[in-house]
This record gives sequence, C-alpha cells and structure tokens, in this order.
Amino acid sequence: MAGIATPVFSDPELKMVYIEADSASAVRKLAGMGLDIAAVREADGPDALRQAYRVEAVVSASDEAVLRKAGLKWTVAEQTGLRATAMATAAETVYHSFDEPGVGIKDQLYDIAETYPRITHLETIGYSIQERPMLAMRLTKNADDDDDDDDCYGGDGDDDDCKPQVLYVATHHAREWVATQMAMRLIKYLTANYGSDRRVTRLLRTTEIWIIPVANPDGYNYTFTNVRLWRKNLRDNDGDGVITNADGVDLNRNFDSRWALDNEGSSRVFGSGTYRGAAPNSEPETQAVVNFMQRHDFKFAISYHTYGNLILYPWGWQFRTPSFDDPIFLAQAGTDENPAIYDSLRSEGYNPGVGADLYITNGDFTDWSYAAAGVPSHTVEFTDGYDFRFPDDEAMVQTVFDDSLEFALSVAESARHPERPKSPVGIAAEDINHTPVTVSYGS
Repeated sequence: MAGIATPVFSDPELKMVYIEADSASAVRKLAGMGLDIAAVREADGPDALRQAYRVEAVVSASDEAVLRKAGLKWTVAEQTGLRATAMATAAETVYHSFDEPGVGIKDQLYDIAETYPRITHLETIGYSIQERPMLAMRLTKNADDDDDDDDCYGGDGDDDDCKPQVLYVATHHAREWVATQMAMRLIKYLTANYGSDRRVTRLLRTTEIWIIPVANPDGYNYTFTNVRLWRKNLRDNDGDGVITNADGVDLNRNFDSRWALDNEGSSRVFGSGTYRGAAPNSEPETQAVVNFMQRHDFKFAISYHTYGNLILYPWGWQFRTPSFDDPIFLAQAGTDENPAIYDSLRSEGYNPGVGADLYITNGDFTDWSYAAAGVPSHTVEFTDGYDFRFPDDEAMVQTVFDDSLEFALSVAESARHPERPKSPVGIAAEDINHTPVTVSYGS
C-alpha cells in the first residue's frame, strides 16, 4: 500500500487449547498471564460448593511455556482445517476476506451502497496501519442526503430534524469471522426489507443506523491469507519488518478507558493476545472509531464478537459497583431466566451480565463507549455452539443471525426513547431515581 512498508509474514503457529480452572479466581489468574481467552464455560467443580470452569484459549509456543512453568495442564482442541488458506477455501461460500475482488467485504459494501443509494451511505472513517479503509455503512431513509449531518454530529439529540443514531461495530478481533457476518447480514436484512416490511421501514424512517462490519481490516484479511487464529491488528511492535506472535495490538484493549489499569485486564507484553499497545488510542483503527463516535450522537452501541453465548454490559474493569444505567441494560439484555437472545444451536439462552463477572478487561470498546463517549453499550459474544470450529455452514451461520436479530432491532428501536428501552423479552426498565445529597459546597 502507498506509503507503507509491507512487512514479511512469518506465519506463526497458534493452537486452540482447553484449560481447567477450579474457580473464578483461577480464571482471572489465567487472564493475568496475558492469555488470549476465547471463551469460558462452566464445568463440574471439585465439590458441590465450588464452581469450576473450562477456559478455551488460543496459545503460542511461548504461552505454552508460561503454562508449563505455572504447572498447568491443557488439552489441544481439534485443529482440523485451521490453516488460513485452507479455511478460506473451504468457507468461500460463507466468509470472504476484506480484499477479495468482487465478493470481499470492501466490495460488498460498495455494491450495497450503489444498489440502495436512498437508504445507504458508505463512509470511510479512517485507515488501518496498512491503509485499508475503515468503512461504516449508514442506513436510514434519505441516507445520501447530508444536508443536516453537520447540525446533528456531536449534538444533544434535541433537534427534531436529527434522527437518533445507533452503532453496531464488529470484529475488533481479527479471527472473529462470524461477527463480521452478523454485521453484514444485518445490513442486507435492512436493505432487502425496507419498503416491504413495516417494522424495518418504520425503523429506517425514524432512526439512523451505522454499522462497521470490520473494525480491524488488516488483521481480518490476515486470517484469510496467513494465520486463521490471529487476534490483533498488524502493528510491527519491534519494527523488524516481520510479523510474528510478538506483534500486533489488541484493539479491544487499546481504548482510553482505564487503559493499563492492571495487567489482568490487558497485557504490557508484546506477544500477549491482549497486548494493549504503547499508549491509549495508539492505533489508527482505534483512533478512527473514537473520532467517528465523537462526531455523532449515538444513543446505543453494540460490539459484536465471537464466541461465548454472552450479552455483556459495563463494567468490564470492575464488578463491585453497578453502572447508573443497569436498569436499561437489564431490560435490553434480559436475565438468566429470560435472556434477550435464545441460542438455537445450544438450546439455551445467551448469558446476560456485567462484563467483569468472570475476568477483568480494561481499555475495551464497550467501557470506553459508555464512560468516555456517554453511549450505553453492549458486547454480544455470539454462540459457542460450534466450539472452536467457526463454522462454514451457511444454515448454521444464518441461524446465529436469526437468533440475534430481535435483540439488534430492539436496541435500534430504543433509540428514540433511551430511558424507556424496548425489551425483546418484555422487561420494563425501572425508573432511575437520583437522591439529592447536601454537601458543604451545595447539593
């Protein structure tokens, strides 16, 4: 790419492993080692009073050395077809890289914008390290009419001419192909059904939806061409011109919200899957999302990830103090008994709750969006019903989308009255009451 020195790719080997943890604190210790944790499942404990967990992680040879030194045991998961080129070939009818001519994510977005000019507008919000465009799709009636955009960006939402805005962003983590598929299928669902489906038509007439299908275009493309399980962006951390496991920044640990608070929620080590970068917002991909959100007045945001069967909300950095908007989050995400998303592949609901319930994160998008940008946000970790295999089965991927569609639409429909969110499971948000407190300098 112009102006960027193209690095050499060493095709580092990554493995998927299972690690048994006998308590939640043991899970947090594993996170503190800087492991790239993909999912955490409940397992049978050593006794009836203790909950155990199976931690599913992606590890390099150096990670295995750390585990071995700590006296931990692990099992290597099924590795069938995990080389990037083989997976890309096998999945070509379901998944596509960012760059692939004609059918890649970039060209698909350009084609959609050209096909539906009245309800879509494609915007480049920045560029990645390797100068791939960061693309955001705007979906709303008269999307190509920019006359009142400047009056709405950064506004307080009181202008009747400004439609409330909602953001969906996917694939901060490169390997999470299903997350990009969910974002793309949402775009295609809205465009295909506008004008024929009353609900979709009303939604796009009254609301402005923005979708970023790939927040990490370099890393995402790299998982098709080099390393299927790559997580981070393609920052050459040591500047040696070669991409190895010691390179890359975890974009979902790079946001300026409790960044580097500790070494459990993110890592200072280059080779860690959760390496947070040299500084908050250090990465061009992070900067693009931050600048984009600061130009808008989003009422809600959703961050799409895989996998884990989870609907998470702030906080990720701590679990002892609830957020002020917990009643809204609860209405949208549901409860353990009545979850907002039912997983047809596993025949159970997604688990809703605070992001830090099992292990801490810091510098992540959802906390930053809520704390710094003032946008209530959820992280959706899509089903783990296919385990580490990331399916190339069209019917299975469509099922994941169908399961999650009602939640996605309900969040968008909540934008006009955020204090009274539309709950996909019929839970009314409790009133948020503020009690005045008298202090020496006023009340």
